[in-house]
Amino acid sequence: MATSPEPKPIEPAKTPKPRNAQDKKMENDLIAINQTLRACVADAEAGPQLAEGGYSAAELNRVLEELYPPAYNGFVNRRDADANQSGASAAFKAAEKSTRTIYRKLRDFGKAAYLKDPQGRTALGLGGREPVDFQNFVAAVSLFVDEGLKSPYAEKLARKTVTAAKLQDLRAKLDTLLTAKQAQTDAIEAAPRATAVRDAAVKVLFDWYAEFKAFALVQFQDRPDILKRLGLK
Repeated sequence: MATSPEPKPIEPAKTPKPRNAQDKKMENDLIAINQTLRACVADAEAGPQLAEGGYSAAELNRVLEELYPPAYNGFVNRRDADANQSGASAAFKAAEKSTRTIYRKLRDFGKAAYLKDPQGRTALGLGGREPVDFQNFVAAVSLFVDEGLKSPYAEKLARKTVTAAKLQDLRAKLDTLLTAKQAQTDAIEAAPRATAVRDAAVKVLFDWYAEFKAFALVQFQDRPDILKRLGLK
């Protein structure tokens, strides 16, 4: 690592960098910390001098075994949460597009079947425009399928190609859409929880490492070769 001022805990910036850049920096810092601590444990010359500041091999190993894994695993879990959220959102958008496409076509056929029957259109939820709001859309599709499978609507709709099989397929599409919506909601809610866990664990490690590095830079200020060997320069 560079001989810049000691690392600080991750804090929200006034103008945040793109998340991928932030993640890359955090990952690089975590990997560098791991490499430096392992080098310190293995370095017979530096070991006794580090121990003078309380950084014995036992202490360094404790950090590697107790503080480092939660921090790195927290980073990985947060990255996975981002990926899950992106995947869930993409799946939801695809399911919604598919459902709306099928519903729109069947809806237009249904409106044609009940062109001269406003009461029938109302019963099937075909009045006005197709709902844009998600919950209203779900309600409209559910009403259309539920009522459209009943007599006398089923027979009249079937004559305009809106068969029971097509309505049942639309219901299956709606079920898939609702499942995708729940998965998206779960993924969105999981992301901040993963962030909180990661940030807490990373802060503990970075706080400890900041003190360690400050000591090591002073202890070996006349030995740039050791600093370089340990990854501190």
